[in-house]
Formats: sequence, C-alpha cells, structure tokens
Amino acid sequence: MISANNGNQSPQSESYDDAVSALMSPVHQATTPATIRAAAARRTNTLNDMNVYLMRLGLDLNGSGVGGVPLVASVETPSTSPSADAASDKSPSAKYNPQLIFHVTGTKGKGSTLSLTESILRNSYNLNTGMFTSPHLVCIRERIRINGVPISKQMFGRVYWRVRRRLEEFDGEANNTVENGDDGLSPLPTLPGYFRMLTLMALYTFCYCRQPKIDAILLEVGMGGRYDATNVFEPMILQSASSNTVLRRILVRGVTLIDYDHTRVLGSTLEQIAWEKGGIFVVDKLKRIGRGDGGYDSFLKGYNEKKEEESGSEGRTWQLCL
Repeated sequence: MISANNGNQSPQSESYDDAVSALMSPVHQATTPATIRAAAARRTNTLNDMNVYLMRLGLDLNGSGVGGVPLVASVETPSTSPSADAASDKSPSAKYNPQLIFHVTGTKGKGSTLSLTESILRNSYNLNTGMFTSPHLVCIRERIRINGVPISKQMFGRVYWRVRRRLEEFDGEANNTVENGDDGLSPLPTLPGYFRMLTLMALYTFCYCRQPKIDAILLEVGMGGRYDATNVFEPMILQSASSNTVLRRILVRGVTLIDYDHTRVLGSTLEQIAWEKGGIFVVDKLKRIGRGDGGYDSFLKGYNEKKEEESGSEGRTWQLCL
C-alpha cells in the first residue's frame, strides 16, 4: 500500500485513495532542502520538462514532435481512442489536437473567470468542456472537470496510475539535452512534481475523453505564467485527415487583475510580476522561454536598448507601463 512505502511503488490496483496518498508523498512533493533546491532550479526549465513528459505520454499537443510552432497538424482523434471512463493502457494518439483553448493568468479572479467562460461555452454554445483549475476547495478532483463536473474517483485513480506507469517506463533512461535543458541541471525526474503531475493528468484526461469528446479546454495558470506547467499550447493550423477542411486553433489567452503575489518567486514589482504572467502570450515557447532567456532583467535591458535606438537619445531609461 502507498502508506507503507511513501508511494515509491505503483500498486496493481488503480485506487483513488492510493493515488491521492502518492500525490501527497515525497514521490511528488519536495520535502527536503536538497529536493526543494532541485525543484526550484528547474522552474525556468518547466516548458522543456513538460514537453518531454507530454511526449512520453504520447501527447504531441502542438504536432511538432519536439516543440516549436507547427504549420499543420491533424485535428481528428482516432476511433481507437477510448473514453476517459474506459481508458486503456495505450497512449492517446499524437494526432489529437484540441481546437479551442482558453488560458487565463492573473492574481485574482482566474478561477471565477474560467468558470464563467466554461458555463457560457457549455450552456449557450453546447460545447463539451474540459477545465483544469487550482487550488481545490474541498476535493482534489475539483481541479479536473468535464462539463463542469469533477471527474469521478474511479477516473481520477485510473488516470493517475496510468500516467505514472507510462512515465515510469522511462525510469533510468539517459537524459539528453532536450530533457536536461541547459548545463547545470540535475537529471529530469522520472515522475514530475505535484502541480506538473496534476497538469499532465488533466491533459491526459481531456485527450482521452470520447464520451463526450472535448470541444474546448480551459486552463488556469498555477503561478505566474511564463514558466508555468500549463503554458504548453501554441497557435497552429489544424487539418482534417479525412477531408480538406482546414481550421485554425483558437487560442484565447486572458489576464485578470494583477497584484502582488508570490513575490519571492515572481518578483517584487508589478512590472516583474506582469512580465511573468505575460509569458502565456509568447509564441514558439520552447525556443524563447527557458533558462537561457535571461529573465526579466535581460528583457528590460533589451527593451531599453531598443527604445534608445528608436529614439536616438542615449542614456534615457524606459520603464514598462501597466
């Protein structure tokens, strides 16, 4: 049982209680100074890490193989894909590409904004929705909803263990440069941390779901945005494999009220916090966001240099206006 081994071994069952216990155990929680430092060091490498985990799960959400902005990808889900309630051990097809994505960041009002949007999409436009929010109020299953309803205990347990077992198949595999990011990082953990794991579970659930097939995915940023685990979708063109229909992915990104939050991580000024949250608007994320992007200070330096060139007035400092 999980309680006996801190969740280090996957049980044969797909128990919901065991899944929750494992999520709260050192398997997904940084509990020592060393693991906390290692997790913090990987924050700016989150998008790279998430891309590796998604590819290991067979979820090529952007149709590009290793990331970047794809030109064309299939919009159809193969008929062999099971519903979320009858998920098999097979990974979802890499050809699944959701067409309608809502991604919201901010300090206050993210969850309520998404909940209102989800209700409108479902009740006024008859769309089937998959929504991922955080934190939960009462039950962890609240974070992953289909058509406004938290997924069942059975589905939550099934998804957790099947995602985990799939990732554990890569245990001990040598980390290449894509997985390990820049020099100086420790190897990518076989199993992700708590929030990353829940994000993967949500995307896995939505991509498997056939009854109903999900029309729109709604994602709430966990913290910041630029380096957040939810920041994994790119704008793209979706082409049907069975017809000549060409559709453009609708990627709606929103920002609610920005205030001082998580200042130890995001920065001590509203400009710094806004820069972090504005990262959800970046296109071609894997090439432009990561440990090598220099952070906010590098961005502001480049911004000021560009403004100096444009204005022709050396020595003038520009500040971002919110």
